[in-house]
Amino acid sequence: MRITDKVLVGLTVIGSDGHAIGEVATIFIDDERWKVESFQIKLRKEAAEQLGTSGSIFRAPTLEVPTRLVKSVRDAVVLDVPVDGLRQVLSSDTHAP
Repeated sequence: MRITDKVLVGLTVIGSDGHAIGEVATIFIDDERWKVESFQIKLRKEAAEQLGTSGSIFRAPTLEVPTRLVKSVRDAVVLDVPVDGLRQVLSSDTHAP
């Protein structure tokens, strides 16, 4: 299946626990391999509070998520991890050697 950025941007992102996290804001492509490596989620208020992230008056809080955490893409982007587990998975990524 082929999907364009126009289809993905704006899709709701849902954790494996069924809770909506936010929506796809941006897609990041590795320019050497021409593969989508991650995407940025514009977080909903509840998810931002749960994840401990914040935005500003003019900018919603965002979170960059690697595509390896995506379980499926249809009418929404469904992740392999619940909202609570997302923080732990992403923090372990930044501490990996």
